[in-house]
Amino acid sequence: MKKIFVIVFFAFLFHGFSFCQTQEELDLEMEEELNEDRIRVALEEEKIFKVVKHMHRFPGCDGQGKSRKELKECSEHKMQEFISSHIKYPAKARENMTQGIVMIEFVIKGRGKVKDIKLLNDIGNGCGQEAIRVIELMNKLKIRWTPGCSRCRPFTTKFTIPISFQLNKK
Repeated sequence: MKKIFVIVFFAFLFHGFSFCQTQEELDLEMEEELNEDRIRVALEEEKIFKVVKHMHRFPGCDGQGKSRKELKECSEHKMQEFISSHIKYPAKARENMTQGIVMIEFVIKGRGKVKDIKLLNDIGNGCGQEAIRVIELMNKLKIRWTPGCSRCRPFTTKFTIPISFQLNKK
């Protein structure tokens, strides 16, 4: 009986030691948890949202004491001004009387940069390429959208916009 008691005692004693962690093991475990948190945050930032609490806005409307609705309208107006002032009606489209709406989809990263521009609907004769060129011009001119955010963090959002090509009746 004494032998069994001694064996059980030492088993518990060594069992207890096996669950004690050194400071190095604790530090390593904490580092792994931090890395997992960083990966989770990075993956969350890579998610592409179509709607967040505060959507990205084209620059030029901030700091004017406007409501969220007024900021959205101002942003849309500024974007329309940018597109109309930089778009050039393709000569081939003008010659062939091509008119219509080109649909462009693009992603706005958390820091306001435009990425992944896609042509969803092209009316032909160079109109789609011209619409893409104008959207790409935002990055070349270093125009950065006001970041969209949710839960106090900037997010990547996806936008789809129509660009109208209409000939004057002159």
